[in-house]
Amino acid sequence: MDRRNFLLSSAALMGGVVLAGCGNSGSGSGSGTMRMAQYGSTHRISLFEEAFTAYAEHQPDWTFTMDGASNDAYLDRLATQVSGGNAPALMGLFHSAVPQFGRQNALVDLDTYIGDTLDTSAFSEGQVDLGRIEGTVRGLSFGDNVHGSMYDVDLLDSLGFSLPEPGHTWEDLLTLSADITRAVDGDFYGTDDRSAQLDQIFKVWLLQRGKYSFDESGALGFDKSDLTDWMELWQMFRDEGAAPPAEITAEAGGTFEASSLIRGYVPNHQTYANALASMQSLTEAKLQLTTIPVDPEGAGSGHFIRGSNWVGVYSRTDNPDVAAGFLDFVLNDPEGAGILGAEMGAPPNRELRGSLDYSDAEQNFIDYVDMVTEDLADPAIPLAREFPPSFPDVDQAFTTAVEDHRFGRSSVSEAVDVFFERAESVTRSPA
Repeated sequence: MDRRNFLLSSAALMGGVVLAGCGNSGSGSGSGTMRMAQYGSTHRISLFEEAFTAYAEHQPDWTFTMDGASNDAYLDRLATQVSGGNAPALMGLFHSAVPQFGRQNALVDLDTYIGDTLDTSAFSEGQVDLGRIEGTVRGLSFGDNVHGSMYDVDLLDSLGFSLPEPGHTWEDLLTLSADITRAVDGDFYGTDDRSAQLDQIFKVWLLQRGKYSFDESGALGFDKSDLTDWMELWQMFRDEGAAPPAEITAEAGGTFEASSLIRGYVPNHQTYANALASMQSLTEAKLQLTTIPVDPEGAGSGHFIRGSNWVGVYSRTDNPDVAAGFLDFVLNDPEGAGILGAEMGAPPNRELRGSLDYSDAEQNFIDYVDMVTEDLADPAIPLAREFPPSFPDVDQAFTTAVEDHRFGRSSVSEAVDVFFERAESVTRSPA
């Protein structure tokens, strides 16, 4: 069965877009120009343009300039602007960048505006505190998110299989994946292998053991036995033919287009659930979400509601109140929230979320987030703990260790020892 035919939608990335008229419907005065930096596709940038245009009707004396960039180029560019003292007033931020810039005091303390200009009363409990860095809220999320696994349900149906139920087990995944591999001729495998990503399903599996990647001090929160078990689990998947060989997995790269699902090697992709709509745009097959597998004897489901696509206000802007007013518009006003829809995640205002219009893929994502929130969610992990200063180095060491074993360059024990030597050297507190 040939599953490599797919549709690709490409988007040119935005440069600077000037939008006349924008301000703050609830606070702020005067006039001027304010910049916003945002990463993502042309479609995403166009939604912000639309939101700016709608917001301009409230305060026509402000001009916004939009600086858009691709995901891979964005953070370096923004860091250069922050270092140079000329960053945009509003900054779309990857989740790992909120602690980074917050620790540099490059982001406004939003506690000053929460409860006044910024209404967060309808947000999920505890979500605002996820952006609290060293005691103050430095970022807010544009939407709620959670880990998940999206499946090509058309393929499953054609083979006589069903979408795994939420809460299915790791043993269930191994059995189903091996059965799928046997049912399809050629280079096709029952599950994606995302085991080399520290920030993806490993943390879900680890939470099921009652542990986490890092403890509250920033030190490693797991030991050699955990990583050994994790690598041996995925070796079992490969040995059973349930997961692709290393060469196919390595070709996946870091884009949705290059994923093993879209390239036609596997029926699923494990990642943040808000990626569903973007992945759906790349294939004619129907994709649908379910959970990452769960350990029935574990400490919890390992799934927690996390922020998706964060935003902060530059600490050196002259008009933080205007920036906060725009954020309130897109987070809490039915018009503003309706424009962004589920593009940035499940709208954090729970009262508005159920009243907005979504595409079929977005609705599946919204329903999935709501299901996890109500039925499966473990306590959320603050960004400061998710992404300590050592995260980039530990993340790279983790990926290298797993890939070295996957390709046969090292045994499990050798890969584990090298990882801990490297990781502990960057997480160890200075004497």
